[in-house]
This record gives sequence, C-alpha cells and structure tokens, in this order.
Amino acid sequence: MRLHPGDSTFAQLVLIVGFVTGIAVATLIMHERAAEQSIEGELARSLPAAGDPELIRCRDLGTAAAEDESCLAAWSEEQRRFFGTPQTPQSVPPALPPAGGTEEEAVDAQAVGMEAQ
Repeated sequence: MRLHPGDSTFAQLVLIVGFVTGIAVATLIMHERAAEQSIEGELARSLPAAGDPELIRCRDLGTAAAEDESCLAAWSEEQRRFFGTPQTPQSVPPALPPAGGTEEEAVDAQAVGMEAQ
C-alpha cells in the first residue's frame, strides 16, 4: 500500500511525529537552560562578593599601577595567597641590560650583586 499526502493516516502520522519531535526539542532546551543556570549559580557563589579594594584601585589605575608601590605589594600578597607560598620570592635581577649598557656589563653587575648577597 502506497501512502499519499491526501491520506488521513499519513497526515495523522506526520502530526504525531512532529508533535513528538517538538516535545523532545522543548525538553532538551529546558534541560540546557537549567544546566546553564546551575553553572552560573556555582560561579557566582565561588566568586567573592566584593574584591579587595586595593586590587580594584590598582586595576583602575591601568599601566600606572606597575610603578605604584602599594599596587606591587598588593599583587605580591595576592599571588602569595593564591599560590599558597609561605613567603614572597626574592626579587629576580633583570634579564636585560640597563639602557645604554652592554650585555657584559649586565652580567658583571649581576655577579657583583650575587656576591653581595
């Protein structure tokens, strides 16, 4: 038996398949939205309500914060707390030679600095 679009059974079958497909799609969309909301809720709970005011001030300073002693100290403390290190590491000598200097002068300056420690 061949089905034709004019047959009422064919039309009923198409309606039923369309209805079931619509319900399946709606269920998947609702499930996806619920999963997104639970992830957003978890992220909101894991973030602090208000950040450290000093870090916020340093963020707002922009590039000028790189020369602000208070910002450098706040960032150092934040890194120490985040990474769980017991104390802040000692400063590392610069890898590049000072402006106008040669590489040999920089190596000599580092050697003198290490001998002093």
